[in-house]
Amino acid sequence: MYNKKTEQHYVVKDCPECHNIKNEPSNQYKLYISRASGAFICHRCGVKGSWFDFKNKLDDGHVQITKYETKPTNAEDLNVAQQKVTYQHNLLNSNNSTKQYLIQNRGITAETLQKYQVGTSQFKFLIRNEQTTSSEWKVLECVTFPMSRLDSHSKIQYTKHKIRSITNKSAMKMEPSGTALGLFGYHTIPLNATQIVITEGEYDAMAVHQCTGLPAISLPNGCRSLPVDLLPLLEKFTKIYLWMDDDIPGQQGAEKFAKKLGVSRCFIVHSNLPNQQHSILYKDANDVLLKSNIDMNELIKQAKVLPHDRIMTYGDLKNDVYREMFGMQDGSKPMNGVQSTTLPRFVNQILKGHRRGELTILTGPTGIGKTTLLSQLAIDFASQGVNTLWGSFEIKNVRLIKKMLCQYMGAEQIHERNFNEASQQFEQLPQHFMNFYGTTNVDQVLDAMEYAVYVNDVHHVLIDNLQFMLSGQGTGIERFENMDRAVEKFRKFATQHNVHITLVVHPRKVDDGHELGLSSVFGSAKATQEADNVIIIQNAKDHRFLSVKKNRFDGTIGNVPYRFDKESNRMIELTEEQVERLKAGQLEITY
Repeated sequence: MYNKKTEQHYVVKDCPECHNIKNEPSNQYKLYISRASGAFICHRCGVKGSWFDFKNKLDDGHVQITKYETKPTNAEDLNVAQQKVTYQHNLLNSNNSTKQYLIQNRGITAETLQKYQVGTSQFKFLIRNEQTTSSEWKVLECVTFPMSRLDSHSKIQYTKHKIRSITNKSAMKMEPSGTALGLFGYHTIPLNATQIVITEGEYDAMAVHQCTGLPAISLPNGCRSLPVDLLPLLEKFTKIYLWMDDDIPGQQGAEKFAKKLGVSRCFIVHSNLPNQQHSILYKDANDVLLKSNIDMNELIKQAKVLPHDRIMTYGDLKNDVYREMFGMQDGSKPMNGVQSTTLPRFVNQILKGHRRGELTILTGPTGIGKTTLLSQLAIDFASQGVNTLWGSFEIKNVRLIKKMLCQYMGAEQIHERNFNEASQQFEQLPQHFMNFYGTTNVDQVLDAMEYAVYVNDVHHVLIDNLQFMLSGQGTGIERFENMDRAVEKFRKFATQHNVHITLVVHPRKVDDGHELGLSSVFGSAKATQEADNVIIIQNAKDHRFLSVKKNRFDGTIGNVPYRFDKESNRMIELTEEQVERLKAGQLEITY
């Protein structure tokens, strides 16, 4: 079937979905099939999907390529992971505060906790101090969730534990590092099961199983990711119920996962009945368990397949309309996007958060801190589960990551004695880096982006910067035309793949002291016209500020003064009082 193979893929000469390629060599060998999962993507016609989908696209539906190969797990690491299952005894044989929290606050019975082998222990996390902007290590009481999968002999193996603090939502990690991912609750599935419920979180999976008796599992990274090497574990199921959170990220995740798993066998479950007076009462399955008398079996009966991409009814959009108009019951506004913890006025108050499907243009004079801002926000969002892909064409990845690691630790530099500990935490962030540098064809970049979006569930792409990526590709008017085509392609990609693209574009040369505007962005007006957001880092007489010149979401624009804190390697917003003191000469800031 396949004609070539790489370390990760089988490469097929002719894609069955492509139109006639007329034996053109440049049109061949575009279909890549993952050796680990069977997931496929054609870089010519764009068709992609799961192994389940691929088989159904062929006439007989019985093609075979190879036995699924799972990521090898180091024997020593696996032994450590297996030993960590003993954490459950700390929970089940005691009446500690964590056990009481799980039973009383989460509504999970001791029987369910024991079946899912949930445990408890104390772990050390790097916690940021919002007042001092520094970070310090703290020991926190945590819940441990074992992740499992099948080994090459079809036996359950425990590969990792997800570890979550019961007091600090952001304190979460996977251990041990380097081992293959697994699914929480996979060991509870009966051998003859043909249907399964997949939830966003561990508490939701246990709630569903506790109330319905159906086999229920949760994903290792919530609604943000369904790693392709886990797809073989789900291949045997003829019916899959996707019960993600009833918010924007959850429903976006459900749509993406259905396309990965095979739309025809996936049914989307909502935590709210369609005839409820208010559309959004309950966020997830655990919320339903705690706050309602709704029969979860009824919610599962109401599940429907994903509607066609181009054909929708008001019923399909009703909940999204409600969310945009009124938000959630807790007062949150999910349409506002992911919020920032480090630059709240700039991101939360003006931009209204970080949203998928948008294109952001960032510009500013050379050396003013564009990469610093990008890396700070990327870490901020990645720490909240936003899968990120970096395309650094001006700064090599090693130097970029060195800067990011210092920012993550909130330190001017990392001491050698702290490197391994810091790296272990930093490695938990869902970040990926493209291996490009300097001039690169935009279509090569888009190919890499498309692969990362499908395989790694990336939904934030940073391109730093456009001029370096296109350097040497034309002169004069051709240079502007190349830029316009690249911007147009990035805009189209953001919309079609529902990802946020942040694109750095250098400004035109202006005289010192002149404030930059929309017309200062280099090239034609294409970039600013296509963009949803335009951000400029400006130089004032006595300080610098972040200027939002365009915000398509709700039209809010404005300026946020900041200072650069050398000790933490981060930008810090200035208060109005600090700005007044600067103007009066009572406060001095260096950048």
